[in-house]
Amino acid sequence: MLRDIPNHVVVEVGEAVHTSGFSLFPPGIPVGTVYETGLAGGESFLDIRLELSTNFHNIQHVYVVLDAFVDEREQLEESTRDDG
Repeated sequence: MLRDIPNHVVVEVGEAVHTSGFSLFPPGIPVGTVYETGLAGGESFLDIRLELSTNFHNIQHVYVVLDAFVDEREQLEESTRDDG
C-alpha cells in the first residue's frame, strides 16, 4: 500500500511502480504493479494498492552491500551531467 500520494498524480491500474532514487534506494528497482487506487485523507491524497514484484514469503537470504565507492560514483555522475 502506498499512502498519501498527492491526488494530482495520475495513476492507472496495471501501471508498473519503480523506485525513484529520491530515497535510500537507487532508481529503477521494480516495486510492483498498481491494482487499485482510491481517494483518502479528505480527497487530497490517493491510496494505491500494489501487487508486489517480490514474494517476500519466499526470501531466505538478503545481502546488504556497503558501497565503499559511493562518493566517487556520485562525483562521476555529477560531472557527466554537467558535461551534457
